[in-house]
Amino acid sequence: ESQFDPGSVSSVGALGLGQVMPDTGTQIAGALKRTGFTARDLLKPYVSLEFGAYYLARQYQYFDNDYLMALAGYNAGPGNAAKWGNAGGAVAAVSRALRWPFPPGRIVLTSDARGGRMPGAA
Repeated sequence: ESQFDPGSVSSVGALGLGQVMPDTGTQIAGALKRTGFTARDLLKPYVSLEFGAYYLARQYQYFDNDYLMALAGYNAGPGNAAKWGNAGGAVAAVSRALRWPFPPGRIVLTSDARGGRMPGAA
């Protein structure tokens, strides 16, 4: 979504390369014990990518290592992903995510969603 622009701001307010929402960034900063965090820090590539990776890892754990649900949770929040996932599983959730109303609201998958492995995984 950032199109590799570190200064990217989405229409809903997600910031930086990792497109992390400011409130989520504040929560992550607390979890990582980072003092002095401000939302503008998410425009720094090293902060945005670190926080984005942390958040994706948390989603991955939350959704029992289901990477499709983790991606859906990263994009639309875990509550929405869980709601959609409960209506037919991760593949159905991602399929619906391709049509969900969050602009740009798209997750691009480059592998068979039924394969259960991340693209490039051995």
